[in-house]
Parts: sequence; structure tokens; C-alpha cells
Amino acid sequence: MHWGDCVYTWGYQDRDNLGWLLPANTTTYTPLQTNITASSWMDAELTIFPFKAEPLTSAVLGLYVNGGLLATVSVGNLSQSTVGGYGGYCGSGACPRMLDSISPDLATFSDWTWQLNLYHSLSHSIPSGSTVALAFEASKPVWVAVDNKSSGFTFEETYSSFSSLPPTFPQGGAQSPHTIAAWVYSPNPQAPGEPVGFPSTQGLYSSSLISLFIVVAVVVAVVVAVFLVARRRGDGARANSSVS
Repeated sequence: MHWGDCVYTWGYQDRDNLGWLLPANTTTYTPLQTNITASSWMDAELTIFPFKAEPLTSAVLGLYVNGGLLATVSVGNLSQSTVGGYGGYCGSGACPRMLDSISPDLATFSDWTWQLNLYHSLSHSIPSGSTVALAFEASKPVWVAVDNKSSGFTFEETYSSFSSLPPTFPQGGAQSPHTIAAWVYSPNPQAPGEPVGFPSTQGLYSSSLISLFIVVAVVVAVVVAVFLVARRRGDGARANSSVS
């Protein structure tokens, strides 16, 4: 994302840390429909739980707009990727744990994740009502985050050539048992909230007040400490004078 842009987000969020073990040799397609005009850039994301990720697992994320393949991004080895998720980077033993096995291919996890990200600059605006679809496939089984509370869907196909997504959005395919948590960001001046990277005026005001309170508290503490030290020295001097 670009700092200072207001952004609009649409798609399916990974709100429950629910993961589905996506089989190898499978391409998933998750269509999304936007109700804004997207311009300047689009940033697509998909969440992966690197639970027992097999070494040398490759993956590809593709972005389709109105049926045409717009962009792709490939990762040669997910286990060595430096993409962090909500739980932070997976490393130094801080990798996701399976918290509850619901079925052999569905489970809940701790929140250590990888975010697979695809950023693409747009040469022209994408009108409101367009269909944006995210395609994903991996060379080996991978736990992907799903959003089964949404009304959307994901469908899947068995691929014949890994990392070679079709140039046009495929028709048909079997509906997947789970909806993959995939979403897209795009700048939009009418998006609710403050520009990314720029705190609101209220936030700045609150931060200033907090900082002022901290400074005042520190100054008061220093003054009190100096006063107490001076008083003790004065009491000590008077005591010595009385003894003399």
C-alpha cells in the first residue's frame, strides 16, 4: 500500500483462524465483486498457515479482472518466505500450532501466519461492479485460511501445469468445500476511515495530551524527589547542629 492513500477493502477475511488443507495439484478461484471504482493500484492477499509446511513448496497467486488474467506472483519456497501475517513472522519456533482438528483437512490454528501478497499498478481504472478473482495453487499441500461464514464461494480445478495459470478465467470447476479467505485493497478517496499512514487529527490530539501528561508526571516526580532529598539534608544538618 501507498502511505497516505485511503483504501477500500473487499473480500473474505480470515477471522476465525480456520485452515483448510488445500491438496496439491489443485487451483482455486475465489471471485469477488467490487462496488467501487478501483484505480491507481490493487493489492491482493491470501493467508497461509505454515503448519508443517513441506520444504521447497512453491506457490502462485493470480489476479483476474473481468475474466482476464491481470497479474501473477510466484514464491519459490514458502518455508523461506519473509512475508509476515497477523501473528508476526514464522521463525525461531514461533510457528502456528494446531489448536483443534475438526476433520482431517480442516482445523483451527494459533495466529502465526504467512501473507501471500500480489501488488499491481493499474494503467486504467476498473469500474464498479467488476469481478475480481484470486487464483491460488501450490506444488504441495498447504493450509490456507478460509471464511466459511461468508456467502461467497471458491471453486477448484485440477491443474495440468503448475504455476501456469490460464490467460482467461476458467468456466466451470467444482465448488470448493470451503471459501478461501482472500481480499483486495484499492485506493478510494471516499473510503471510510483515515488515510493509511497518517493518523487522524483526533489521534494526534490524543497522542499530544498523553505525551504532555507523561512529561508533566516526570517533571513532578523529579521536583518531589529533589525536594525530599533537600529536606532530608536539611533535617540531617539541623540534627548535627543540635548534637554540637
